Amino acid sequence: MSLSAYQRSLSASRYKGEGISAAEVLQTAALIAGARADLSDEDYEQLREESGINPKVWSKLLQIGQDTRLPPLVSQLPPSYTTIHGIHCLTSSELQQALDDGAIRPTVAMAVIKRWLQEVRQETDGGGALLQAPLLVQGPLVTLQQGRALSQMEWDELRVKLEELVGPYEIKCLYPLAGTLLATKRKTAQQRASAICETLLVRLQKSWSDAPEELKSLFRLNSPKDLVDCSLQTFTGFYMKLAESRDLFWQKYGSDYILKIALEFNKAPTRAQRFNYKRRLLEIQNRHSEYASTVKEVFLEWIDL
Repeated sequence: MSLSAYQRSLSASRYKGEGISAAEVLQTAALIAGARADLSDEDYEQLREESGINPKVWSKLLQIGQDTRLPPLVSQLPPSYTTIHGIHCLTSSELQQALDDGAIRPTVAMAVIKRWLQEVRQETDGGGALLQAPLLVQGPLVTLQQGRALSQMEWDELRVKLEELVGPYEIKCLYPLAGTLLATKRKTAQQRASAICETLLVRLQKSWSDAPEELKSLFRLNSPKDLVDCSLQTFTGFYMKLAESRDLFWQKYGSDYILKIALEFNKAPTRAQRFNYKRRLLEIQNRHSEYASTVKEVFLEWIDL
């Protein structure tokens, strides 16, 4: 299916609310899982952003949709995506035991599943006493070492999975580096913006020299640095007038315009603004085939996917 087809199907789907059914939850989850398999990363991210679904909820629905054990059990599942996700987190042996014990049924709540799971995972002897003394560790139990940079979507999915995994053991996930991660991302964006500025300054020297003084005065630009630092609207207006036609604008200054968008992406303070700049680049890629490879290179070098 295409992006537009997934957008239409997802807008008509349901996964929560009064009167929802387990079948509808699985149908929505299957759509999201299908989109993850069918669409490019850019289209999939656009679908997720435009869906209006909270990233943590989206992650749960994606995991549900990827679990092939659930569709055959649809008549036994409750009409709640959170509870279905909790069932998804069971191992195959735990899932079978839950079915045998009658713990999975259309009216079951997530709290019941959690209590059942705690009992199952607690090894006891015939008298109910613990076979092994409970392990109480002061301080961190596990340290996760990051192997590669994670996108925001991957980080959200990881947090959801970790919390679901440790929840039944009454273990809390602490994120002391959350602020540091955000600061690192901002620092990286600033470094990229600085590098793009330097590249643009070199690229724009000739066009700046060729531009008439009246045009520079019209846009209140006194140097190539002003042209690099100005708004995207001013930048576009300046080069549109310098080119004197839209076709010549794209022929002469298309690459510079694309790089300017990458600069604005890295300077943007909000996620919504960054999404808009990404979307503009993707529109250029689709509408101007001659710049498709340029946009791909810009995404690889300057844009966080």
